[in-house]
Amino acid sequence: MADNKSKGKAKGGVSPKASSRKASAPKSKSVNRSEIPASSVTFKCRLCEKQKPIAEMKIIKRYRPVIFVCQDCEKTLQ
Repeated sequence: MADNKSKGKAKGGVSPKASSRKASAPKSKSVNRSEIPASSVTFKCRLCEKQKPIAEMKIIKRYRPVIFVCQDCEKTLQ
């Protein structure tokens, strides 16, 4: 009988009691996107290299690859 237990441990490496326990992973908080204010999300302008709110971001599609700039720099490009 003692040989039976040692074979089970060598084979699986886990005792039956440990494998029957459920691992409890910490629950992650899901964030509702409507709760995040737009002013807290920022991006870095490629021309002036300043951190600006995402609401001021403009996408210039006439260049390849497209560039993301702030409203102020977009005016200077036109």
